[in-house]
Amino acid sequence: MLTKAQQTGLKVTPFNAAEDAWKMAPKDSFADFLNGLYAKYARLRYKGDGRLYRQYAQGMQGLPAVNISVDESVWKRWADTACKYPPRTLADAHLSPPEE
Repeated sequence: MLTKAQQTGLKVTPFNAAEDAWKMAPKDSFADFLNGLYAKYARLRYKGDGRLYRQYAQGMQGLPAVNISVDESVWKRWADTACKYPPRTLADAHLSPPEE
């Protein structure tokens, strides 16, 4: 996608993440959105904590999802016992980090 954007003339600055970026704590954008007001509203409106956890292999309206991929950094973080990071979407699908 980046190459296509550059070919159309868009000036793009490539992003280079640090090699160990996966060790950093994830940002809880749901809690931060609108200074936390949306999270409070969602808790009142929806059951649970208001978060929507999509199903791993299912798209909108129950149709099968296509082109599913999980970034390698997710598997690294999940496999590192110090991180305590089982992503809800993958855990609900009974998936686990690939064996080395």
